[in-house]
Amino acid sequence: MLRAVLDTNIWVAAAGWHGIAHHLYQQLLGGRFVHLTSTEILTEISKTLRHLPGFTEALAYNWYCDIGSHSQLVPARSPLSERVRICRDPEDDKFLECAFWGQADYLISRDLDLLRIAEFREVHILSPERFVALLGSPS
Repeated sequence: MLRAVLDTNIWVAAAGWHGIAHHLYQQLLGGRFVHLTSTEILTEISKTLRHLPGFTEALAYNWYCDIGSHSQLVPARSPLSERVRICRDPEDDKFLECAFWGQADYLISRDLDLLRIAEFREVHILSPERFVALLGSPS
């Protein structure tokens, strides 16, 4: 089964209940891939969703719980773990770390800085459109 990390921008788009990001969320619920995340990423998603128009604290918390319950949590790094410092924006490094330490096949994002990297230690970085095409139709 494919293993993937979804960037915060994908979750924000999925919260709009339409489009390719929401389709990707449906694919996750349907068991088409394993989603990997970390507490650091979940916290960022929750904080970001709280600032969306129409999102309350309770709704953001519900998404936090829903994402967490449909994900495999990658343990926090130990003090001896190698830190990833590759992205122009250091806030993006947590996605590469989660993908690497969680042995993901893919990191899915719309962030151009991440997409330009294309591959990091055998983790392929794709747009949601490319990942959905890769998943194909359910059999």
